[in-house]
Order: sequence, then C-alpha cells, then structure tokens
Amino acid sequence: MEERSGITEANYARFEALYLPKQERQRERWDKITLLAKDGLRLPMANERVKIALRKGLPRELRPIAWLSYSGAEACMSSSPMRYLEMARYVQSGMLQNELAQQIEADVPRAFANNRQFRQLIPHNPLGLAWNNPSVDEPPIHGSLRRVIGSIMVHLPLL
Repeated sequence: MEERSGITEANYARFEALYLPKQERQRERWDKITLLAKDGLRLPMANERVKIALRKGLPRELRPIAWLSYSGAEACMSSSPMRYLEMARYVQSGMLQNELAQQIEADVPRAFANNRQFRQLIPHNPLGLAWNNPSVDEPPIHGSLRRVIGSIMVHLPLL
C-alpha cells in the first residue's frame, strides 16, 4: 500500500487506532441527534446543535446522508429526479462546448492522481464513458467524474 504520499499500511493502522475513539464519540453524539423513522434514518433540521455536531465531525456511515440532506441536494433530486441523467446524457452526446470539454478531459486524469481508485484500470471501457475516445482504457471512476463535472458545467454555465 506504499503510496507516493508516504502512507504505509503500518502508518494507516496507527492512525486508525488513534482515530477510533474520536469515531466512537462522533457516533454517540449523532445517535442522540438522529431520529429513526419508519422510512429509515432521518436527520433533524439544521439548528445550532446540529451545526456544532457537524463541525465536530460525522461518522463515516452518515456522511452521504448528511451531505444530501444539508446541502439541499436531496430536495433538488426529489423536485426533478431525472435532471442529472438528462445533463449527463447531454455531456456524453458531445454537445458540451469544445473548450469546456477539452478542459474537463485535461483535468480528469490529473484529479486525485494519488488515490488508488483513480488509478485502477479496466480492460476496454465497455460503457464508452470517455466522450473523445470511447475505447480508451481508463479507471471507471474517471467516467463518473467526467459526467459529474460536465453536468455541473451544464447546470451552472457561468461557473
């Protein structure tokens, strides 16, 4: 697991051992805050207590739920559930402005270069995720990142 960043399995194990008590405190704090509903886990509305708890940290398993809830993404998704798919199809169709598409193509391979998820190749890209060359071998996550960035550019063109 030796990475260019100098992280070894032994270093990571030591970090996890030191981080475990903090994770336990986060989990206890959030167990008091979260509400169990019939439809699963529900987070309370953002108030001062929740804001303080967010600043002190979230357990890993709550991070995706909290991000969707507190960022407003969940409300946007429920108001127009097909919007992201429409934007992703637009991006994949190659209709994104050439200048933007070229910038995204240049940035995606450089994104998180030290993260192993961004280096794992698959033989021949069966989904044709790259809009410039659908046969290129690339990590599957590159296609996901390309669609997300492209969709943001469609949604917020002045960004």
